[in-house]
Amino acid sequence: MKPIRCSIIMLLIYAACSHISQPLLQTIGLSPNSQAAAQAGITEINSDDFKIHYYLKGSSIYAEVYMKNYSFSASGEKKQAEVAVYLDEKKVRDMKTAAFIIKDIPSGKHKIKMEVVDMAHMATGLSKEFFVHIHSSI
Repeated sequence: MKPIRCSIIMLLIYAACSHISQPLLQTIGLSPNSQAAAQAGITEINSDDFKIHYYLKGSSIYAEVYMKNYSFSASGEKKQAEVAVYLDEKKVRDMKTAAFIIKDIPSGKHKIKMEVVDMAHMATGLSKEFFVHIHSSI
């Protein structure tokens, strides 16, 4: 009876991990490029200075960003910065937090650009681009 319980528990843990966000996957030791992460639709755009983790759900993008030499907070030793978000070359807004949601993206293929800007809205040279395909919910 114990082996069956253990098997069921392990199966439930595996199923739950396929729906966990990427930073949490990394925290618990799963590779972001693993099969479980791919099944959850989690994507990582990575460089040492600027990282983006995003998850597409419906017509929204859930994103987390990491900036090595910049901070969203004025406290600390790092320079303060924001992330300018563009949808199809049109600026959506400046994000002032490391985690955010871009909502109500129209159906179709879109180019997303995220660029780190300083507090004077000047480019820092750190930017990433990626494409998403929003499917109609009908």
